[in-house]
Amino acid sequence: MKNTLFISSVIALLAIAPLAQAQMTGRLYDPMPPDNSAYLRVLDSAPGKPVSVLVDGKVHVKSLAARTVSDYLVLPSGKHQIQVQIAGKSQGTTEVDLVEKNAYTVIFPNAKNPAWTFTDRTSTNKLKSMLAVYNVAPAMGAVDVKTADGKTSVFKALETGKPAILEVNPIKVELAVFKSGDATASVEAKLDMERGSAYSLFLLPTADGIEVLSTQNHRERYTGQ
Repeated sequence: MKNTLFISSVIALLAIAPLAQAQMTGRLYDPMPPDNSAYLRVLDSAPGKPVSVLVDGKVHVKSLAARTVSDYLVLPSGKHQIQVQIAGKSQGTTEVDLVEKNAYTVIFPNAKNPAWTFTDRTSTNKLKSMLAVYNVAPAMGAVDVKTADGKTSVFKALETGKPAILEVNPIKVELAVFKSGDATASVEAKLDMERGSAYSLFLLPTADGIEVLSTQNHRERYTGQ
């Protein structure tokens, strides 16, 4: 698999859970995904129009806004072809080999360059929050992530394509991204972290620097269909 990178720590699987209670379906809870399920989310980092996300040639997400990460899709383990399209035209395709119970993130940079594929391993610590940072802005080079006042270092010298993850206390925090060695922040992000949840920061390229996308991880609702 091209550009597959394994995160050395873990992402809380609880944090990619959907709403526990089913809505008006005649049952209190949705069924659990099958034991052989894996979880995969998709981000098209190119600015522009919404994309459709196809799994093995079939539309799984009809309209995903540009630079918006999908929920984790519930998929059978094994090999799958993942593609993003705009108006039926491919903007990128990659093949993934999913291991059951594992979680994955696929980031499409544009129609010309191969996708980044990351494996997000799981944890069950319900007392902490998890924070992952994905640096997929090649022109920016290595970055430092600190608190917005610059006093506390969170991640240091994070290189392109080498994501990092940290288990933290569930707090409200403002983070800033610095080009390594610089004293002036490039972008900032606010997080209101909850216990037992996981959050992601995606550092995406722009014409004059980077943009940060912050999100709480979620799993799509599974209905058994």
